[in-house]
Amino acid sequence: HPGVVLLDIMMPVMDGWAFLEQLQELPASERPRVIVVSARSSLRDRAKAAELGADAFVAKPFNVDDLLVVLHDVEQAS
Repeated sequence: HPGVVLLDIMMPVMDGWAFLEQLQELPASERPRVIVVSARSSLRDRAKAAELGADAFVAKPFNVDDLLVVLHDVEQAS
C-alpha cells in the first residue's frame, strides 16, 4: 500500500473526487495520505478536497521544491 498519493482532480475514467470518495470507504488505518496536485485550485476546489479527506493541496503549475516541502509536512504529520 502506498503511504502517500499525489492525486490530480482531472483524470480520465475516474476523477480525483471519485477517488477520494472511494478512499473514505477504507478503514482510516489503511488510507494513504493524499496530496491533491491540480490546476483546479479555486477555494471551492481546495475546500472540497479537504472535505473529502485530502491532507494537502498543491496548485499547478508548482515549484518542485514547494511540493517537496508539502510532501515532507504530510509525512511528518502521520
